[in-house]
Amino acid sequence: MKWSKKGFTLIEVVIAMSVLTGLIGIFSVGQRQYVEHSKRINSTVEWYLMLRELERPSHHFSAVKLSAAGNLHLYENKKQFDLLVIGRNLTLHHPTGATIRLMGNVRKYEMTPNLVLTIYTRDNQVFKAHLLLPKRGPS
Repeated sequence: MKWSKKGFTLIEVVIAMSVLTGLIGIFSVGQRQYVEHSKRINSTVEWYLMLRELERPSHHFSAVKLSAAGNLHLYENKKQFDLLVIGRNLTLHHPTGATIRLMGNVRKYEMTPNLVLTIYTRDNQVFKAHLLLPKRGPS
């Protein structure tokens, strides 16, 4: 009696599924690493854009004071802004409730009296820079 082969044997199906599972595992690890790397690049780009925005001469920001909690108060054309972490964003917050988002994915920040800004992201990255702002009070 001759057997006609119309399908796959059980061992062929198991081998094919094992190869497919291995390939999916390899591709998912590669994709995860790519996404993590692109997030780190975005945090770095946001850091430089945030510094550029704070130090832009056309904004006329000046450092007013450092609060007891370590928050920086900025002054710009008779408007005071507080540098705060709201949610996951580093923002400039006006007492009226208006906010300007500067950088995302921020866990906390520290500011020294000589305007050295250190930002800690949720991805455990640390960015540090000396802000080039004049130390003036409101006029």
